[in-house]
Amino acid sequence: MSRECGRQEPVLEKLDRDVLGFASCRHLPSQFACHTRSPEAIIATLKKEDLKERCRQLGRQPTGSLSQMVMTIADALIVRAQLLPRQFMSLNSMIAGGDAFGAPCEAHACWLCGSAVASIGLGNVADLQIGSWPPGDPRRWQFGGSCIIPVLVCQGYGKPCQGAAPVWSGADLQNGPAAHASAAEEVAPARHPNRPELPPDVLEMRARLYRKSSHRLPCKVGDFPTISAVFWAGRWWSLDEALTLCTGDSLLDGVIPCPQGPCMERVCLQVLNWFSMSGLDKVDKNCLPARVYLTRPARLVCRAGQVVGYMTYTAQSNEHFPIPTLCAIYVRPEVRGKGACKALMHDFIHLSRAAKVSAASGKGGCDHTGAVREEADAGRDVDARDVSGADAEMYGIEEPVSMALLSALPKIFSPAMLKKFRVIQHGDSLEQVSSRRNLWQDVLKSQSA
Repeated sequence: MSRECGRQEPVLEKLDRDVLGFASCRHLPSQFACHTRSPEAIIATLKKEDLKERCRQLGRQPTGSLSQMVMTIADALIVRAQLLPRQFMSLNSMIAGGDAFGAPCEAHACWLCGSAVASIGLGNVADLQIGSWPPGDPRRWQFGGSCIIPVLVCQGYGKPCQGAAPVWSGADLQNGPAAHASAAEEVAPARHPNRPELPPDVLEMRARLYRKSSHRLPCKVGDFPTISAVFWAGRWWSLDEALTLCTGDSLLDGVIPCPQGPCMERVCLQVLNWFSMSGLDKVDKNCLPARVYLTRPARLVCRAGQVVGYMTYTAQSNEHFPIPTLCAIYVRPEVRGKGACKALMHDFIHLSRAAKVSAASGKGGCDHTGAVREEADAGRDVDARDVSGADAEMYGIEEPVSMALLSALPKIFSPAMLKKFRVIQHGDSLEQVSSRRNLWQDVLKSQSA
């Protein structure tokens, strides 16, 4: 993902660049497109006569629909090219040869419908942006503006998946929030080969939520074609494998930090971001997506090693948020009601309070992961009575707030604590924040709806 020293960036005509941009992200929703324009915007600006002429120049027959001609041109460009611009990660790997992707194996069977992958090529790979360096950050020019990885998109059909790869055990899911993960752990998380068995209640929930059907419907998660695997560290990981983190021989559990920069934790965050925007559950229809800057503080929550949720936040005031703010939070539908959301919300409060204490003492509070040093009692439940001078305590939560979160909050915080949250917008001033409605008002409105 780093820039190659002395590499000459190829120059493409606008039509060819648009064609490759469409081909490399057409399987992904527009909000995850890693190029300057979405696939829908690209196809809307292309002219059929221009595509026909380009097909003839490349020695291909100009037949079929607009999108079919675009893919014909893309295939011709890949066959004849020696190098493409860096942002076409999956297409460059295809040009490098089959060894760049490795041979398909049983791990590439779709986790949802069970369809096997016979081959990996232009028809089922796409470029997924897992994050970008913010403008002005020197790493934006050192490593490129965005971190892009190839993903495998299932081309199968939804059907009952009785042999689906197991994920969680029922005992692990029934436990409450685990002890807070130590931020001092130095061993890098890795994949764990022994995944627990999938309990019947979670299998039933998956069957209902993921639209499994005996009818031959395209395999989808909500409204999105299913991502079945991601390419990272030189090999393909099935989605269940990619979302399983461990340290040494121990599966991670509880809330863990998400380091800055390209890493598997950021891949997990963006995959969950993709889940949150898929329309999988109607109560998430206004769930706010995670912003993709690689420097944004974020936390993940794990259950038996499986990453099941995330939050992005600011623990201290900055130019975008004048108070500590929860920017986005999401927990997968299968594990809701098991304490994951509570663990994240409590973690946010502890981080914000620790940042306030550190700022008051003049010691600062951020470590290399972008997280803030935590209080010694970080595992303790949070409520308004825990803080002296609680009247001065105020938190923000970025609008919109999903119905799923509004239904969970009364089980996590008291009304007094929820009144300390202001539903704010990005860029609000402190004066605007003070006039915003509190979160308890939104909870009451959702309960009366």
